[in-house]
Amino acid sequence: MNMTARQAVRLSWRAAYKSCQPAPIRRNISTGWFPRSKQMHANSLFFGSAAITATSAILLAYHYHLNPSIIYADAAPQHAEMADSISAKGGQRMEPTTKTLVPEFIKQHYADKLGASKSDEYCHEFHLIGVGVRTVTFLYIPVYVASLYTNMATVSSLRSLPKWKSGFSIDGFLKNQDGCIQELLNLKGAEFSIRIEPVRNTNGAHLRNGCLRALDTKYNAEKSTMTDTERIEIRAALDKFASEFPVGTVKAGQVLAFTRKADGSFRFAFDGKELVTIPNGWLSKRFFEVYLNPEKAPSEPLRKNVAEGIEKILGKNK
Repeated sequence: MNMTARQAVRLSWRAAYKSCQPAPIRRNISTGWFPRSKQMHANSLFFGSAAITATSAILLAYHYHLNPSIIYADAAPQHAEMADSISAKGGQRMEPTTKTLVPEFIKQHYADKLGASKSDEYCHEFHLIGVGVRTVTFLYIPVYVASLYTNMATVSSLRSLPKWKSGFSIDGFLKNQDGCIQELLNLKGAEFSIRIEPVRNTNGAHLRNGCLRALDTKYNAEKSTMTDTERIEIRAALDKFASEFPVGTVKAGQVLAFTRKADGSFRFAFDGKELVTIPNGWLSKRFFEVYLNPEKAPSEPLRKNVAEGIEKILGKNK
């Protein structure tokens, strides 16, 4: 409902008059006169209150008309940022060591093209492949539960490729025979997401250092084969990724999600809110290789369960 400044002032004067009228002054029985001082005091209160109310109304009306950037209750709805969430399809899977329940389906909201407007975002649904626990070396104390998800494009591609349909084996996947892990990550239209959920309070710096340590190792091992431009771009991507980790405590149950999008860009979200999307295919691919390759993987139970999940997708465990 639109209201002009003049209408706002008129309505406010009426409200002020009704709410601020002085109470009836009783007559002094002994003298027969009304107390003049009380009458004047009441009148001054009335007109003072009315003036204040009217002034406020004028300012409000002026602000209403000359500040169109403000969204009022009766304004047209605008596009709202959608948080990542658990799919309504439901279903949960238990990680056996920590007894943590992770969702079978998750949803993420983003546009396919980097730099697109919020109105171009839509829901991307991911299906759980495997789950496993990350433990502290030697002590075997659980740190977080990691779960790997993928989209339906990946599932369709795997089921249509003879090499995967007839030649897949859990042992071969765990050994990365014929570069099958890299082939999986490069499937057309494929998207992957790793969901990390701490099982005890930790901090952003600890999680950041764990992620960056493995990536820095890969970068240092490969940079001699890179061009100058590639080295600069990848180093900048790693630094940007490191700078986006949450500061301070990350509580048990809070979720970090790392997604390799179909265009190769790398999306990082915390507690359902996107922190950054980095347009660097090297970063997104190497991040997932850290978790899937056999060399010093953060969670061997995750790798094994992912292999079993792929076998199930292919229908070979029946």
